[in-house]
Formats: sequence, structure tokens, C-alpha cells
Amino acid sequence: MKNKWAALAVCTVLLIASVAYYFYMQSRSNSDVVGIEKNWWDDPTTQEQKWAEQYKSSTPKPKNDPLEQEEENRDHYDDMVQLKATNSRRVVLIKRKLQELQTQLQNASSQAEADDLQREINKRREKLKNIREDDQFIQLITGQ
Repeated sequence: MKNKWAALAVCTVLLIASVAYYFYMQSRSNSDVVGIEKNWWDDPTTQEQKWAEQYKSSTPKPKNDPLEQEEENRDHYDDMVQLKATNSRRVVLIKRKLQELQTQLQNASSQAEADDLQREINKRREKLKNIREDDQFIQLITGQ
């Protein structure tokens, strides 16, 4: 019975100390959320000035690199059309390679060789799928 009362007394002291610390920190920071002052609306101009100064210091300064400016101002329509033409040539080459791999797979002498060829075929099919998705996107954007 004596130990229960001692444990209860220790818990009570800890509870009182934590509540006192909480209220002390609340009165010290003068806000519910640290970093936000209460009654900010009393003087909005100083708050706006503080915000403007923080914003100016946090934004990166523009670079005067002519290549970056040219890249930003460039129309990417021609690049997309050119990429689509390049993709069509790549599709033809990949399809030829797929046909070669298919014939090699039919003539494979061992299971390991067949597995390697099948992996290569799957890689080529994945490339074709990605190229087709890119082409669909380019067609959506450019209308060609």
C-alpha cells in the first residue's frame, strides 16, 4: 500500500510539473504556434514588410546565361516532330532485331540460350511500348 501511494505522489508531481512547463512555454512564446505572433493584424504593414524581405532573400536570383534564356524561349514543337521521326526509324530497327531474335529463339540449342534470347526480346518489346507511348503523347501535343 505504501508503494502505491509513493508512485501516485511521483506521478502527481510529474503531472503538475509538465502542466506548469506547458503554460510557461505558452506565455513565453505569446502564441499557440511557435513562429506565429498573436495579433498579427494589429500592424499588417510590418508583417507584410517582413514577408517581402523573407521572400526576396529566399527566391533565387535570375541567371543571365544566354543559353538558358534561349532554351526557355525556344518552341519545342519542332523538337517533338523530329523526335517522332526518329522514333519511327527506331521502331523499324527494333522490329527487325525482334524478328532476328525470334528466329534465333526458334533455333536455340539450350535452355539458357533461349532464356537469354527471351529476355532480349522482352527488352525490345518494352522499348517499343515506350516509343509508342511517347509517340501518342507527341501526337496529342502536336496534332501530327
